Amino acid sequence: MTQAYRIVDWKRRYEIKADKRDATEDTPPEKLRKRPHDFIKWKVFGHRLGHKYRTMVQKAWKPGEINELAVLGFFGKLLELAGDQEDQKYRGWILDEDQQPMTMQQIAELLDIHEAGRLTEAMGILIDLNWVEKCQFLFSIDQMSCEIVDNLLPLQKLQGAAKIASLSCNPFLDETETEEKKNLNERASGASLDFSDSASPYSGHLKIKEARCNALKQVLERLRIRPDNPSDITTFRDIFDQIEHRIVIGELTTEIYDRVIDEAKDAAGYRFKKTARFVNAMKREPFGYVPEHRKVPGSRYR
Repeated sequence: MTQAYRIVDWKRRYEIKADKRDATEDTPPEKLRKRPHDFIKWKVFGHRLGHKYRTMVQKAWKPGEINELAVLGFFGKLLELAGDQEDQKYRGWILDEDQQPMTMQQIAELLDIHEAGRLTEAMGILIDLNWVEKCQFLFSIDQMSCEIVDNLLPLQKLQGAAKIASLSCNPFLDETETEEKKNLNERASGASLDFSDSASPYSGHLKIKEARCNALKQVLERLRIRPDNPSDITTFRDIFDQIEHRIVIGELTTEIYDRVIDEAKDAAGYRFKKTARFVNAMKREPFGYVPEHRKVPGSRYR
């Protein structure tokens, strides 16, 4: 699915009604401003330095620079982009003039910023601060959401692409293992260990698949992920599916896998919560992992 950046709590913090009063989460769409914002409502803290501001300064600090204020200014410009939409249902999202999600490269070009890499770093800080989030952009329904819609058409149907046979990548098996041992491992895990993206039309790109498989094996080995943990299996498959998709559409190159491996090495250096540290690192740019919320049969959590 297509992903897009959006401002956290846009409606509550920045949206206004038709009468220019502050909107709330309960304000119905028909009472919101009908045109793009002329001004952005940005709370004044003045001489008080809030916790999030101090955290931003710590994260953004670079010796010999004022990168902290660059990050803050970038956020202000994102607020302008998020408010510059005629239709209120799109406000809060970082979209182009055709209401389509913008990549970091497109955002940099629009803002006439030549250092796109530095802008990507700034976006990562804003995501860490929970000022910006990256969500699935569901443009087939009125209410935009971060939730995954289970019954959306697969990507290859949306694009009219033919289904391409997937290249299997099972990091828990080596070439000498027999089919019988493979079946035993799969039965023990209670879940498929095929990390290939069976729903992706890009699985025929062997070079990308090979790079993916090599990186995945190294990551799982360093983090000591067990094949009998279906939850971890699903999470890592989702992470690598999303990275692969961004490589195919040109947002990333296969060199990103080297950085993924580096993050796994770093997380493996800690005594506790190795997997959690790695997953959190994957949520930051340039990786951009967005957890997929799945319904669990029989669970009271939906």
